[in-house]
Amino acid sequence: PALTYYLRLGNCSLIKGSLSDLPALTYHLDLYNCSLVTGSLSDLPALTSYLNLYNCSLVTGSYTNVSGNNVPTTTILTGTGLSASDMDNTLIAYAATTKSNGTFTATGKKRTAASDDAVATLEGRGWTISGITKE
Repeated sequence: PALTYYLRLGNCSLIKGSLSDLPALTYHLDLYNCSLVTGSLSDLPALTSYLNLYNCSLVTGSYTNVSGNNVPTTTILTGTGLSASDMDNTLIAYAATTKSNGTFTATGKKRTAASDDAVATLEGRGWTISGITKE
């Protein structure tokens, strides 16, 4: 459908499809426990409030389609298939935005020293970064 604002399909474990097939949402995307969803974060539009891909292990890539204030205030990437490089690129893109006071959770995921400055920048703007360990 031609949704533009809000999509919540949490715990819809039989939903299949790719992130590239989603409508151009602008506010809220929740695919919590939609473990058959595939695709790259690069296919997502710039969301401004909420991104939850908890337990979407087939989702990979970097979420860099963010700018200015167009970045989710809450991001949950726990249980995704993101590599440490994907996580670095996503954090670096978030740090290049202007939004303050967000939460970024990716429990069990890794990042490298390449995103040290980005994490420091985000935390300096009031962001809570949790669950990510540095390789």
